[in-house]
Formats: sequence, C-alpha cells, structure tokens
Amino acid sequence: MRCLEKHAADRPQTAAEVLEALEAMATPSGGATPTATVPVSSAPAKPVRRRLVLGTVVVVLLVAGIGAITWTRSRGTTAGTDARRPMLVVLPFRNLGATADQYFTDGVTEEVTTRLSQISGIGVIGRASATGYQNTDKTLQQISRELGVQYVLQGTVRTDRGPSGAGQARVAPELIRVADATNLWAEAYTASLAPGAIFGVQAKIAEQVAQALNVTLLATEREAVAARPTENREAYDAYLRGNDYLQRGAGQNWEAQRIAEQMFERATQLDPRFASAYAGLAKTNMLMFVSSYDLSMTPHLTQSARLARARQLAERALRLDPDLPRAIEALAGYYHAIGDSTRAEAQYALWLRAAPHDPMAIAFRGRREAARGEWTEAATLFDRALRLDPRSVDVILSAGGPYCNALKFRECESYLDRWISLAPDLARPYVYKAWSYVARGDTVSARKALNAGTASVGLANLLVDISRHSFLMNLVRIFPDYGTAVRGLSMGSFGTDTVDYIIVKAMAFRLQPERAMAYYDSVRAWHAAWIRAEPDLLPDNLGNYVGLAWAYAGLGRKREAIDEITTLEQRGAKLNATQQGLVAEVYVMCDEADAAIDRLTKAIHTPFYTPAVLRLDPVWDPLRANPRFQVLLKEQ
Repeated sequence: MRCLEKHAADRPQTAAEVLEALEAMATPSGGATPTATVPVSSAPAKPVRRRLVLGTVVVVLLVAGIGAITWTRSRGTTAGTDARRPMLVVLPFRNLGATADQYFTDGVTEEVTTRLSQISGIGVIGRASATGYQNTDKTLQQISRELGVQYVLQGTVRTDRGPSGAGQARVAPELIRVADATNLWAEAYTASLAPGAIFGVQAKIAEQVAQALNVTLLATEREAVAARPTENREAYDAYLRGNDYLQRGAGQNWEAQRIAEQMFERATQLDPRFASAYAGLAKTNMLMFVSSYDLSMTPHLTQSARLARARQLAERALRLDPDLPRAIEALAGYYHAIGDSTRAEAQYALWLRAAPHDPMAIAFRGRREAARGEWTEAATLFDRALRLDPRSVDVILSAGGPYCNALKFRECESYLDRWISLAPDLARPYVYKAWSYVARGDTVSARKALNAGTASVGLANLLVDISRHSFLMNLVRIFPDYGTAVRGLSMGSFGTDTVDYIIVKAMAFRLQPERAMAYYDSVRAWHAAWIRAEPDLLPDNLGNYVGLAWAYAGLGRKREAIDEITTLEQRGAKLNATQQGLVAEVYVMCDEADAAIDRLTKAIHTPFYTPAVLRLDPVWDPLRANPRFQVLLKEQ
C-alpha cells in the first residue's frame, strides 16, 4: 500500500485533500479494496463524527433546535404548567401552489407556529414533532393521542406569482377540536406576497386561534404576534429560502449549507436591518463549524474564522433586536464552542428568558440543573420540553445525555427507547443502548441491543454507525466478532466518511500489525492535515491532536506520540475527563503503564471508562497485573 507520508508532507493542505488522496489509495489487502462480507444498504450516509474528537454532546448542544428557525421572540415568564393550557399542534400546511413554492408554504406554517408560541395561554407543540406529520395518513385522533393535544390547526396555501416574483397568496386555516371533530374556526385570507401583508395574515391567524380558545393576549404578546421584521419582499423571500436550505443542511449536507448562507446573506444585503436574517446567517455558520464544512469544501475559512463570523453575525442581530432568541442561541453556541462555559451559561439563561416556551431552551435549562445535581428539577424540565416537542430527537438527546454522563444508565435507556420507537430504522440509538449495558458490564444485554439494531438496519449499517462515534467504536475491540466483521467492510461502505474507515480498520487489525500499520499511517496523515488547516486549540479540535498521538503510538513512534501530548498540554490545552481516557490509551500503547493509569484516574467516572469498560476492553490488558489498575476496577 502507498503510504501517505509524501502526500501529507508535500501536497495536501486541507483534510479534504487528504480524503481525496485516501479515496484513490489501495488498501492494506494488497491493492484491492476488500469486499464487505455483509450486505451494505444503499441508505444515505449518516452525519460524520471524527473518531478521536469528543463531539456527540457538543453537536447536540450546538445544532439542537435547528428546526426552530423562526424570526420572532417570546417574552414573559414560565408561570403556569402546560397541563393547564389548551394544547395545540400546527400541522404542516398543504401547498396547493407550484412545487417550487413549498418553501413558502413551510415558512407560513413555521411563522404561524411561532406567533402562536408567543401566547403564554396556549401550549404549542414544537415544529420537530409537527413536521413528522407532513403528508401523513394518520387521523386527527391518532395525532392527538401521540402528541397529547386537544386542538389541531391545519390549512392550505396557494401562491400565484408573476414573472417578477410578486403576486398573492391564499391562506386557508382551520382550527379543529379533536374530541368531537368540531371546526371551531376557519377563514380564508388573500394577501399580496409583500411581507407586511403576509405578516398581517399570520398575526390574524394567531389572534383568531387565541380568541377561539378563549385565551386573552397580554400586551407584550400582542406586540410579538403583530411583529413585522422586514418590509422588503425580496429580502423576506431570500430569508425563507435560507430557512429551507438550513433545514436541509442538518448533518453534513454542505451544499445546502452553502446555499443557506448565500440566501441569508442576500436577505441582509437587501435589508441591512433584518435582524432575523443575521440570526439565520449566524446559525448557518455555527452549523458549518459543527459539520466541519471548512475542512471539506472550497473556498473555505479556518474553523476559528468561521466561529468569529458566527459571533459577529449574532451580535449584529442582537444590536438590531436584543431579545431575538435565535441570535441568543447562536451566541451561546459560539461560547460553548470556544470553551467559555461561563458566558455560554449566561447566554443559555438569556435564551430561556427570551423564549420561555421553546422546548430546546427548556431542555438546556434542564441540563444546567442536572449539572448542578438538581435531578428532580431537571426531570421536571425535561418532561416539560418533551410535552411540548414529544417527537423531537434533539430534545430526547438533550434530556437523555445528562443521565448518561452521570452514569444514570437506566434513566438514559428510557430516552433511548423513546428514540428507537420514533426512528427504528436508525442505527445510532441501538448502539448507544448497547454501550449503556457495556458500561455496566452486561454484555448479554448489549448483544441483544446490537442484534436488534442489526435486524432493523442491517449489520453493515450498524458497523458503520459504530465506527462513526469516537468512543462507541471501542465495541469492535470488546466484541471481537464485530471487529472481524469490520475487517470485511470496504471503503465504499462509509461513503465520504473515509477517516472513520481508516481508524476503525486500524483498531480492527490491532493484533495484526503488518495490516494495521498502513491504516495508522493514513490516520496520522489525516490528523496532520487537519491540524495544519486549523491549528487553534478549540475544544472541538483538541481530539485531532490526541488522534495524531494515537496514530504515532500505533506506528510504534512512541517518542513522537508522547511529545505530541506533552506539547499540547504545554500550549495550555485543557483536556476533559473523556479525552484523558484517550490519552491513557496512547500511553498504554507506548508501554507507559503509570502514565496511562494516571490519566485513567481522571476518566474513570465517565460513561466510556467505567470500571466495567476497563475490565472488558482488551486495550487495557497490559495493565491487568498493575495494583493501581486493580484499584480502579473496584471504583464505585
């Protein structure tokens, strides 16, 4: 196999170029790409996560709520419980116009939902849950039971545009009480496509729904419901298109992200005082950062420059509208990404104050309570968030994550089961559930979870998903038969996710050094290129430095591996507890037992380095006879 030493040192300047080189390479099998020993589904690849980058929770924190892409703000308090309010879902309005105008219809639905959510006397189901019923054949009674609502607002939108884009829209909503199928209110509005007219229709719908439900609007709520963020038709149209592409860009749809950025930029150019467009642009830049857009697309920024841009845009939006939730959320994500937890926490608190009924803002408040050990309050907040958005995976992950991090696996499992019930064809919740059992030493139950995942998504897809998570990948060592199966997967099984392919192959061939070396060298080249493209010590980038050390250790270049960690920490890097566990793995590969155990003592109370995991993972075999390691195995 060709080594990437020359490619990494001379030619590639970005991680994307290393990917291109890797995809053209032969493999350690002697020049032919290995053929998968299990069938590979044609399902699209899931979002990529880098093996040695701590990222799962960070991704949820930074992009959770991506569906909440509306422009208005909520004001008021969280007084009262959802149980005392009439609960309503706004189902996706049906588009009766041209197919190309679907984005406009979705925008109307989104903004009607948001205006209604400003009203404290009405409980409104989040868009993530409501969108799941687009084009559904379920009855209103079924939807009511699944979402826990008594009322449904549905409707149609028909657009009629002229060559210039001007024209009119006919919006026909109806409010239904599900218990007796009574139509409480219905009306048809015809308005020009000028923003003022459309905003007026949206405000009237919200006001009429409140009146039909006998809910009185507070003065601040009436102001929020009637808000008109722009009077520029073209700016508003570009904004709606930006929202549409931002939705499509979740994960690693980089082309959709690029178009979203262009649309929001156009909106701000057409109306420099359009605060929500700046907030959308900030949100898009945060998604670009999380998805590693700049290490995969050209032209590109550095990761640090992308973050700086997100902050500037969020702050610009907040200068125009200090209470804009979406901008506050983006700024919170920025501070989280740079590791400034104090400012991030302050922004998350402001987010909830600005949007007291936003399910994600409520869930984030629950995370903060959990971090303080206030589990009763946290559970109450998580339950409230799920009441408002019961079918949102973002909310489920935000609520379940703290329990897993605190080693409260039984509670975490309840959220994973909920995720599986919503998305049985996704591999990730089965893999998470398997790890929750491994962390307790229950390999029998872990295998049952993996078997269930295999039955639902196929073995190849399950293995690829395992490989895409920084720590769940260790399952291929703990269950040797899965490691054997991974050896038979081809690079094509991973789509564009080449880096996880080479890392999991190195791990799967760990007992066959002559096969593993080429993969370790490719990992080294990948991380070296990545670091060259982004040298700053961002929290999300530290794992690349640890990954480079891991690759050096696998290549037997022990001095370079240890020097990499030493230099990293001399530069002031603050590794978290889980990253300390990865460093411990580097040291054990370098035959530095005491140094490895020193690091494990800092990682032992994380979900990926529990005593049970240390007992099961063969990577720690060289430490078994060490008395200090034996003490760790007895930790409670």
